[in-house]
This record gives sequence, structure tokens and C-alpha cells, in this order.
Amino acid sequence: MKKTWTAPVATCVGAATLFTSGFSIALANNDVELTVDGQTTEAHQLGGTVADLLNAHNITLGDHDVVSPAPETRITDGQRVSVNFGRQVNATIDGAGNSLWTTSTSLDDVLDSLGVADDARVSIDRNTRIEREGITITVVTPKHVTLVADGQERTMVSTDETVADLLASNGISLGERDRVSADANTPLTEGMRIQVQRVTVQNVKTTETIAHGTKRTEDDTLDSGTEKVTKQGRDGSKDVEYEVVMVDGVEESRSTRSEKVTSEPVTEEVAVGTKSGSGGGSSTGSTDGLDLSNADMWDRIAACESTGNWSINTGNGYYGGLQFDNQTWLGAGGGQYASRADLATREQQITIANRIYAQRGLSPWGCASAA
Repeated sequence: MKKTWTAPVATCVGAATLFTSGFSIALANNDVELTVDGQTTEAHQLGGTVADLLNAHNITLGDHDVVSPAPETRITDGQRVSVNFGRQVNATIDGAGNSLWTTSTSLDDVLDSLGVADDARVSIDRNTRIEREGITITVVTPKHVTLVADGQERTMVSTDETVADLLASNGISLGERDRVSADANTPLTEGMRIQVQRVTVQNVKTTETIAHGTKRTEDDTLDSGTEKVTKQGRDGSKDVEYEVVMVDGVEESRSTRSEKVTSEPVTEEVAVGTKSGSGGGSSTGSTDGLDLSNADMWDRIAACESTGNWSINTGNGYYGGLQFDNQTWLGAGGGQYASRADLATREQQITIANRIYAQRGLSPWGCASAA
């Protein structure tokens, strides 16, 4: 009788099962191209999804990371999976803060996306790679500014961040008292004008005149309308020290530091006649050594020169009714009457005027047309 072998059958069945299982594993063992932040590696994945692939490579996705295709996508042989991690970029541009997330590893690309031109000043090299921890940068864009200092006005394009930076880059140092039109920490802005003023303080010593006063006393022994100097006046003097503030070489202010009188002024004393019966007015002819000829003409000129005020002294260097300067008055002999014309009487002033008229006519008087 012929025997039946079951073991081989079982073996065949097992072999068939093993063959079938081995075929399934072969089908599921997929070749995958995995690219992470631009770095590509070849990977093998036994079926599953993109999420399974990432888990197998210990890749955890954050809120700002990007994967393609989507995590739930089934893996197939030859699959390409790309992962780009999010990176935070903190950029301060011309003092204004900007924070953004990007999957780019190129700082240059991010700056281009922010509109930062190539000629801007960036705190980090534009070719720097942005790592996963992110990056912080400061950007200063070029600006047209005008700098005025030391007698020069310069217009330039600058990528300096502040006024202080601009001064430093142009070799301008400031003294303790120098002034700048903007605070040193002020950020530069387009079209800004910065002016530097050099300030110096000087101690100036000078000798100044102390003008003397005049005291008039009525005297009834003198004819009315006449005056007589009974005590010659004399100006005094004083030494004065000033603190003078100069701004760009021009005096801005001065204040007195010290003052010392070196000679006191002497008050001039004048007797003013009050005795009645003396002639005056527009009389003509010579009396008591006085020459009153042309008196009416001189009255008209005086009315023009000084509104007829024979004792006027406005401090302009011209004195009396006919506005004599001191050199002319003394040169014509006026000193025999008074040190200045305004201290002499009308008649004495007319007498001196006649002396000058005899030599030079009316040319010394601006109001000659009133004659």
C-alpha cells in the first residue's frame, strides 16, 4: 500500500505563506528621498505615511514648520518628502522692530523680502545662514542728510544710525560747551539737517570811561541866558573784566566778572545867569568880546540842527545848538568858554561859529540851506 506524505504538503503551504509574506514586505520597503532644510538623504520606509517617516527619523514639527507632502500622505516608492523648519527673524529697521517667521535659511533672501536694499548697513553679513534658533539683526537704511560744522556744509548719504554716529564717522569731536541741533542719540532720518556750533568762553579785560555829570546852579550875578563853567568836569575810568560767550566766532553774550574804579569822575559845575536886563535874542554886533553878527542866520541853522536847543547833548558826538564836534569847537577857540559847545551860551556858540564861517563858510553845517 502507497504512503501519503503530509509533511511536505505542510511545508509547501508554509513555503507558500512565507513567499506571500515576503512579497508583501518587498512591496512595502519603499525608497524615499528625504530633504530637511535643503539637505537630502536617501531613506527606506516600510509603508505607512509621511508622518511615520518623520517619526522614524525623530523629526518633530512645530507650528511654523512646513512639510510636503502633507503628513497623512501614504508613502510610495520613490517618494520625495521635504521638511523646512520655521525660523524667527527679529529685525530692527531704522529703529522700528519687526518680527517674522520664515522657512528660508538665507538672510539675504529675507532682507530682500523686507525691501532692504543692498546698500543698507546690516549688523550681520547678508550671506549668513539662518539656523533653527533664529536670528536678530539691526538694519540702517541709507539717508540723505546735511551736516553743518566748522564753516562747512556737507550733504551726504549716510548709513549711520544716530547723530552721534554721524559726527564720529565724519571726524567731528565736540567740546564741553559745543552745541548740536539734535540730541546725540537721535536716529537719523531722511532729509535731516544737523548743525554743530562751536562755543568758547573768553575773559576780556578792558578800561572804560565813566562819564562825568554836570551840575547847574542859578547865579543872579550873571546875565540871564549866559552860563559860566565854575568847575571843569572830568571823566573817570574803571577796569572791567567780562566773561564773553562766542558762538562760531561771533559774540553771543557777555557778563561782568569784576569791576574796579581807577579814577572817579569829577562833576562839572556851571553857573546859570538869572540877572535880568541882559540883552540876548537876535542882537547883532559885538559886545564884551562876543561876535553876534549873523545871529538871525545862526538861529535858523540851530532850529534845523538841534530844534534850537543850545545846550543839547544827545551822546552822538555833536554838541550845542549848532552841533559842533569837539575837535572843531576847540580848534576854533571854543575852549575859552567851555570844554564842549553844549556847555557854552548861545552867544558864545555864535561867536565861535562866526570864526569858522569866516574861514570855511557854511560847508561844515548839514543845515546850511536853512540860512
